Amino acid sequence: MDSDNFSAPQQIASEFAPAAMSVNVSIFAIYNDQFSILLSERNQGPFRFQWELPSSFVLPDESLIEAASRVLRQNDMKAETTLLEQLGAYASPRRDPRMRSMTVAYTAVLPRIDNLALNSGPASPEFIPVAELVSGSRNLAFDHDKIATDSLEKIRTQIGSTTLAAKFCPPEFTIAQLRNVYEKIWETSIEAGNFQRKTQQVPNFLIPLHKKAPDVTGAGRPPKLFTSGALVEIHPPLKRKLTFLTH
Repeated sequence: MDSDNFSAPQQIASEFAPAAMSVNVSIFAIYNDQFSILLSERNQGPFRFQWELPSSFVLPDESLIEAASRVLRQNDMKAETTLLEQLGAYASPRRDPRMRSMTVAYTAVLPRIDNLALNSGPASPEFIPVAELVSGSRNLAFDHDKIATDSLEKIRTQIGSTTLAAKFCPPEFTIAQLRNVYEKIWETSIEAGNFQRKTQQVPNFLIPLHKKAPDVTGAGRPPKLFTSGALVEIHPPLKRKLTFLTH
């Protein structure tokens, strides 16, 4: 083997500054009946006291998806039951003032959560209403505002073109609960009858469980329960209305 050719890649690599590789995960859920994203407040380093997405540098023996799954586990999420998808790469030369850094962003969707007990202490994660993120009332570190905004737009698009919205529901849910997911994420009201007809026409969107929700009100018949199948596309897609809910 030609020793000069063998050493060429090393010579070329030495001409470039090293760069760190990380992953970021935008974790979304309907938390306490609000469309929310998981953030934590930085307590050290650059951008101290600003908020950030769950993230980690990629370990030497990890793939990107393994690193993203580890981030979920570190935030008390069950990676094996969470819908985790790659969003894209972010590599602005000045995204991290400490070093040249590149990150691969993921989105994660969790079933509906009520009063989840997360880790406590400094820089502990919190589910923050997406409305606060959109309003700019939370300052995000690095380029996490761009990543979070891109993740949000992906989710809002996907619930129209796929059955992703069902993944925000508990394992057993009513059509009203599914419609509530759309109304929370799209910030719009949806006519119940048209929604029910449309969703029931999509294969694997609503799988009947042949049982009903517990009657907690005593007013009328309890609604039917459904579960969801694999993620599938919706043709034609559901459309987001322009009439927004009053907050």
